[in-house]
Amino acid sequence: MNISREDHSKLEATLKIEFTPEDYNEKVNLKLKEYQKKANIPGFRPGKVPFGMINKMYGKAVLADEVNKLVSDSLTDYIRDNELETLGTPVPNDELTPMIDWENLGNIEFYFDLGFAPKFDPELGENIEVDFFRIQAEEEQVEKEIEMIRRSYGNFEQVETSEEGDWLNVELNELAEDGSVAEGGITNTRKVSTVTFDNEDFKKKLIGIKKDDSFTIIPDEVVKDATRVGYLLNIDAAQAATISSSFEMKIIDIERMSLADINQELFDKIFPGHNLANEEEFRDKIRKDIEISYSQESNATFYNKVKETMLTEMNIDLPETFLKKWLKEREEEKDHGHDHHHDHDHGHDHDHEHDHEHEHDHDDSKAEPDYPKIFESMKWRLIEDRLIKKYDINVDASEIKEYVKDRYRKYFRSQGAMPADESEAESSIDMLASKYMEKKEEMEQIYDLLYADKLIDLFKSKIKINDKYISHEEFHKIEGTHHH
Repeated sequence: MNISREDHSKLEATLKIEFTPEDYNEKVNLKLKEYQKKANIPGFRPGKVPFGMINKMYGKAVLADEVNKLVSDSLTDYIRDNELETLGTPVPNDELTPMIDWENLGNIEFYFDLGFAPKFDPELGENIEVDFFRIQAEEEQVEKEIEMIRRSYGNFEQVETSEEGDWLNVELNELAEDGSVAEGGITNTRKVSTVTFDNEDFKKKLIGIKKDDSFTIIPDEVVKDATRVGYLLNIDAAQAATISSSFEMKIIDIERMSLADINQELFDKIFPGHNLANEEEFRDKIRKDIEISYSQESNATFYNKVKETMLTEMNIDLPETFLKKWLKEREEEKDHGHDHHHDHDHGHDHDHEHDHEHEHDHDDSKAEPDYPKIFESMKWRLIEDRLIKKYDINVDASEIKEYVKDRYRKYFRSQGAMPADESEAESSIDMLASKYMEKKEEMEQIYDLLYADKLIDLFKSKIKINDKYISHEEFHKIEGTHHH
């Protein structure tokens, strides 16, 4: 075997891989002998089929497999042994590779194009200058958050007359044609409110009613679809779709949520361990938490500004001719739904740490991909990888788990569902987090998120930042977005 390399530029080259029969014959014969031992062909005892017959039956397929393995292994070994930092994977050069005559195979040649990652060392310093928006929480936002907390931790109390937002405990009874309760008909009790129903006129009837009031309804006239009719009547959607009867809906009682008092009990429930002493400290903590939540938006904008600045200033070159060819081959593989094989029946399966996945525009009309956008994404990924290596940035499993656990804590607190016993709460959250971490795709997203957070911290510590203090509304005006 011999491998030679022709460089076309600093970033692109073609490899020529040459094999002689000595490189593959022994492997092919060994594989065929394994087939011979296992062959079970009528007229021959097991393992006694003539080698010539086995060769005739399986020889070409085994030869092609062994040559493909040789090609793949040779590429992998060459790239590793020469410590080449490649982009994408080697692309077969069909123009240079001769057609293979599998009937009369002798010396064979394969050609592959390679693309190399550019060599550069990203520098972070005060030459990079970026604005950072510190979004301030306004009093109106603090008030809304406090009302939401009080509503979540409030209590239901029974009232005489219904208002918008109240909950009604109702009894539903199917009626016979004469208006009496149908014997053996559908009955159910359900807690409902105006949001349960779709008919606007009926919603208005639910305001100002009292206990023991009743209505006659036709379910599919007050609720849109069969699934929701089924929920209302506690039957399956298929049965609900056939219901045409009228129902009596009787009000058993009316419940209204009373807002939780702003007191020490509420402070300790919402922020355990923070030892908030009064309403002023409670409000201040909420304000800071709102501003922390806004910092995610600020950080995202900051990150993108740093990215734009570094990409502009660094002016990184890529092996664009090779990458276009590689991306085209990937699209062809995706379209065919299997590994791409060429006329001479060779392939490769070479993967390594610099083989990044990149999305690009592609539709049924086969429009050309947005190469500038793809290349910009690849350049930034290279910069990120260099920075992560240079500054020894790591994300470990314990950080992932703590991130997931913190999300669960915030969710339960927002729903007013955090167990009072702290050790019980942490045990439940730990179990939920462990289960969530079995989801591979979600874990990859969190890894990327935490790496991005650490890069943002790195940028803040190294580059020149101009702090801009603005409201949330002003921030979105500047960014040209609409916040809902």
